[in-house]
Amino acid sequence: MVQSSYDVVVVGAGHTGLALATLLVQGGYRVAVVERELSAGGMIRTDEAMGTGIVHHPHAVLLGFADVMPLRRELAAVGLETVTPASQHALVFRDGRPAVTIWRRDHLARTHASLSVYSRSDADLLVDLLQRADGMTLAMRRLLTRPPTTASIADHLAAVGRVYRGLRPPVDGRMSAADLITARFRTPEVRALLLLLTAELGSDPSVPGSAAGFLGSVLWQLGRRAVPRSGMGAVARAYRRAAETAGAELLLGHAVTGLSRRGANVDGVVVGGERVLRARHVVSTLGEAETDELLGAAHRHPFDTPLTTTVRTHLLLREPLRLRSETQDDAPAVQTFFGADDPVAVLERLADVRRGAFPAPGGVLLRPVLADPAQRSRTGAVAMVDTAFPHVDTWAAADGPVIGRELPSAAFSALTGYGSEGDELIAGHVAPPGRGDRHLRLDLGAGHYRTSARSLWRAGSGVHPGGGVHGGSAAIVAGLIRAEDEARHV
Repeated sequence: MVQSSYDVVVVGAGHTGLALATLLVQGGYRVAVVERELSAGGMIRTDEAMGTGIVHHPHAVLLGFADVMPLRRELAAVGLETVTPASQHALVFRDGRPAVTIWRRDHLARTHASLSVYSRSDADLLVDLLQRADGMTLAMRRLLTRPPTTASIADHLAAVGRVYRGLRPPVDGRMSAADLITARFRTPEVRALLLLLTAELGSDPSVPGSAAGFLGSVLWQLGRRAVPRSGMGAVARAYRRAAETAGAELLLGHAVTGLSRRGANVDGVVVGGERVLRARHVVSTLGEAETDELLGAAHRHPFDTPLTTTVRTHLLLREPLRLRSETQDDAPAVQTFFGADDPVAVLERLADVRRGAFPAPGGVLLRPVLADPAQRSRTGAVAMVDTAFPHVDTWAAADGPVIGRELPSAAFSALTGYGSEGDELIAGHVAPPGRGDRHLRLDLGAGHYRTSARSLWRAGSGVHPGGGVHGGSAAIVAGLIRAEDEARHV
């Protein structure tokens, strides 16, 4: 076999793999990134689906951590441009009541005005919490770029305590986000939106302990969604340019078919069955199950609760979608919830999916085209609907593929119930759920990123800080590799 030598081989050229390569090369490492596809970017690519003219983002559409993500300066230096929409998150209602809308951080007065339609006290409280949440920025940066340890968790909770000092009722480790939201906010419209945002940006709001996540992460994220100009493909291209500019070697169109081992130690990867890439460290940015397959180990989810997955439906319309609740003098939100109009319906829907039931049409309507007209298709405007379904295994084993074929028309029909008069569905496309893990491993410290084989690391979406386009796990694993080599005087 042909052999080559590197300090680190990274498996997968998604944004995490490219970010990891960039950070390691900046630290003096010789790095190769191996990707089975012919293009880099992984799930943050932009495609055209099935010749329909639909601009297809199979995973992320928005950037939620642009303010604190590692490599943000490097990405800007290679040409990545983003726009942060003024109107960010909204809940619309079937009966046409005004949408409850949370605006960009510099538009808190507009957030206050929107909530005041239903409750002045709720508006006062949320604006106060959002202003306080700005004090979590340093803690959020640390949360993204440090491995989870008992000390780091305690530090983050201490920051929550300082930022939200005096909040009533006091939050303890057992309180759920649903209990906190219900206790502090009066109106069902505001409660429903905050429950939906917690489920979308944090965790199930009914889970004990989720109140700390609502305060310590979800509130900070509100009003910070950024749209990359020309779509997520621009982010993939920027990550690739950053990695190549730093000096990483990208091997695209090369499948890793196995690991090279020396005893219990992994000392490289086998590519295409005929080439060995030797390395002191190998990092897998694949999902947990795929990494375990690479190891030849049985995969078992370390979770007691059922997992869920997100299914994305793409709708190609004649004109950008506008709903009855969205008043003419305000811009529609880039992230709009529909299908569950009150807190009871929200919690029932989440519970049904946990039990394995397929939900009624609804979810999160995503319209990046409102902020970036360059994302308009050549034949119309694209809207996306993300819907939570039972885990991917349930989807595949049950009626998922059949439901997938029906989802575009069902989603469009549901949206017409919210007053999308005059719109016409030209075509639809469903991105079936992938195999990536959306729930985090439970172990702490450096072991959170290790495998059973020495020198093989995990950096996929199943490790802290989880899925999303931020490069957090890349920064953490790069730091752990450097620390280990320094300790070994390599």
